[in-house]
Amino acid sequence: AFPEVQRVVRHRAQAERELARLRFGESAGLLDLINRAAPIVAAQDAVRLQGLSYRDGLLELGVNAPDVAALDQFEQRLRAVDLEASLQSASLDGDRASGRIRIGERGR
Repeated sequence: AFPEVQRVVRHRAQAERELARLRFGESAGLLDLINRAAPIVAAQDAVRLQGLSYRDGLLELGVNAPDVAALDQFEQRLRAVDLEASLQSASLDGDRASGRIRIGERGR
């Protein structure tokens, strides 16, 4: 299951260690994206973070804003700090707009 492991001594212990290493690697990607996006999120008074998820190296933010234009501006600010960002959906909910923005490393 782990081709880079040359010698298996204690099967279960080695498998658990390798799985932990893989999980940490993915967590490092999550933390890097959060650290890079956090200043942009904090600087946006009108944009509110509603939730987030992380899968396959992509961070998805659930946000709401006064209007769809504010969501677009938020996406552009994320791109300005060299992140790959795309507005996945947007809808009007009463007097605010809600949307999902997917963020990843540029060139991924």
